[in-house]
Amino acid sequence: MSETARDQKSSAFSTLPQRIISSLIAFTGVVLLIWLGWPTLTLMLIAATLLGLHEFRSMARRKGMPIGGRSIYGFGVLMILASEPWMKSGFWFVPANVPWREIVMWLYFTWVMTVEVIRPSERPLERIMTSLFGMLYIPFLL
Repeated sequence: MSETARDQKSSAFSTLPQRIISSLIAFTGVVLLIWLGWPTLTLMLIAATLLGLHEFRSMARRKGMPIGGRSIYGFGVLMILASEPWMKSGFWFVPANVPWREIVMWLYFTWVMTVEVIRPSERPLERIMTSLFGMLYIPFLL
């Protein structure tokens, strides 16, 4: 084993206690948010969605893949809100048993297609598919 490989291996294991402690802190935080109720859990899910979408956009751009604009953040928040249990039971103007997540996904698809028609990019299909994958991968599965 070379000297640099040994150094990398030892530095990865030296942070193991830090990883375990941060995992325990994160787990405790999630349990606390669940215990506090839906509003705080919703805020945590929105923050996780925004962070995940930001990371996905930056990774896609680093790899040279075109991705849609900042509208993915707004639709990501709408996707989390549409997934909430109070959206399924119906209230005020919202009818019960409507698939709100799927409606938000179709709105995002329509938005991406419209933007691509108005301002075409050099690789439109790749941009549409990367944007839709980011939307399906992060907020839809979260």
